[in-house]
Amino acid sequence: MNRHTDFQEELPNSHLYFDGENEETTMKPNIWQRLSRVTEVIIYVFCFLAVAKMFWPEVERQEELNVEMAKLDIVLEERREHVGQLRQEHELLKNDREFLETVSRDRLNLMRDGEYVIRIERGEEAIAN
Repeated sequence: MNRHTDFQEELPNSHLYFDGENEETTMKPNIWQRLSRVTEVIIYVFCFLAVAKMFWPEVERQEELNVEMAKLDIVLEERREHVGQLRQEHELLKNDREFLETVSRDRLNLMRDGEYVIRIERGEEAIAN
């Protein structure tokens, strides 16, 4: 690229231009570049901390909800097992006469002639287990 001769002039050596020999001119931009980079990193760290502080209560709440959900899953499984037992008992009561007789005698405290019923009461600890 050819430039017009009027615009080609020799610029004097000044502190604005890098001439390779002046160490003072090379140190100033490096110091400012480093300070700028450090400031940028500090700003990123503060932004990250602000976002973390803002969302941390939600993370804790999510953990609490997960624990509660695990407990409810256990209760749900116990209830399903109980429902299965009740359905089985219902089917046996409808279809099995011998089971019906046994359950009714047990629950209604009935007995046959010449039969003795002995009840053993369990303590509260045995019932809880």
